[in-house]
Amino acid sequence: LLLSVYSFAGLFGNKKDKESYEALKPLMEVYSIIQESYVDEEKTQPKDLVDGAIKGMVSKLDPFSQYLDPQSYKDMNEDTKAEFGGLGIEISIKDEQLMVVAPFEGSPAYEAGIKAGDKIMQIDGESTKGIDIMDAVHKLRGTPGTKVTISIQRGNNPIWKDYTITRAIIKIETVRSAVLEDNIGYIRIVEFMGDAADKVKKVLEDFKKT
Repeated sequence: LLLSVYSFAGLFGNKKDKESYEALKPLMEVYSIIQESYVDEEKTQPKDLVDGAIKGMVSKLDPFSQYLDPQSYKDMNEDTKAEFGGLGIEISIKDEQLMVVAPFEGSPAYEAGIKAGDKIMQIDGESTKGIDIMDAVHKLRGTPGTKVTISIQRGNNPIWKDYTITRAIIKIETVRSAVLEDNIGYIRIVEFMGDAADKVKKVLEDFKKT
């Protein structure tokens, strides 16, 4: 493998390209060692190793840059539609722990009793330790009517509780508005997705009529 990698040296013409190539050599050497020596072949699939390397590289840029593989990109596009099959919870990762930010009112997660601050320790029996946010989204979402079991730790209670929840169509209320005292119009954009722009325009038009 290393020999085939070295054969690409001719592609790097100028000084900067050569420096980039030199920087990449350790990566390819480690890749080769893993492929040849690691005992678990299931964990040495080329695509998985490359995806892991890319995610690590992008994560070094800043907290906001993220690599999306094809499935994650599809999930992101579903997210921007403001309608998808899922549990109806907003999640985040804090100190490498998957957390519930808040359940959407009236959603399956809300009705099941999931609360803000709950720690999601497992999804369908698989540990969430080290999971990234898009992988978690992919596991939690799915076809409406299907079920998913999440293991929740609440507070410092060492005993986890399993919640088996049936996915449903989740519709996110992207824009909220109201007319306050002194005829002041109030608009809150909850999520920048789906038809949020169109709804803001409609609210502004309605305000003009009042």
